[in-house]
Amino acid sequence: MKINILNRMVMAALFSTLSLSEISLAAEGQREKQEEHKRDQEEKRQQRKQEQQQEWDQKKSPQDQTEQRARQQQQQERVERQSEQIQKQQRVQQQQQEQNKQQRLSQQQQQKLISQQQQRVAQYRQHLEQQQSLAQQNAALLQQQKRMAQYRFQEQYLDRVRQQQVQLRDNRFDYDRDPYFYTAPIYR
Repeated sequence: MKINILNRMVMAALFSTLSLSEISLAAEGQREKQEEHKRDQEEKRQQRKQEQQQEWDQKKSPQDQTEQRARQQQQQERVERQSEQIQKQQRVQQQQQEQNKQQRLSQQQQQKLISQQQQRVAQYRQHLEQQQSLAQQNAALLQQQKRMAQYRFQEQYLDRVRQQQVQLRDNRFDYDRDPYFYTAPIYR
């Protein structure tokens, strides 16, 4: 009796797994059919579009077709011209860059630029010294006239001029490392 019950249970489990597998196979078959149906519909749509395009092209008059071909050809020519211009510009830029790299000023021209810069620095120092002496005179005058707010402002200005002089004196410029003094000018 126990064996009978066990056999029935085994048989019931077997039937249930078989029925589940048949259901899943049937569902899978339906999915495949649906996907195949969708593919067929998509192919039919594409065929209809192509047929419509061909019909439309055939309905066009020969003059319209020639105009369209002419427009397409003109557009293609424009694109080709633009690409040629771009390539030409790139070549010119590369050549200019190569020339600029190769061009260095002679030693004599470098010394000339350096001496001009040193003259400018000397002139600026003289200008600062003049500004300092004028500021000192104005400060003394303001102090005598007891105009203290203006005197303080003048003293602040005098301090800024002195700071500029100190910076100019302490900062030594390395002319050998500045490309302005050893490369040719670039005019664009």
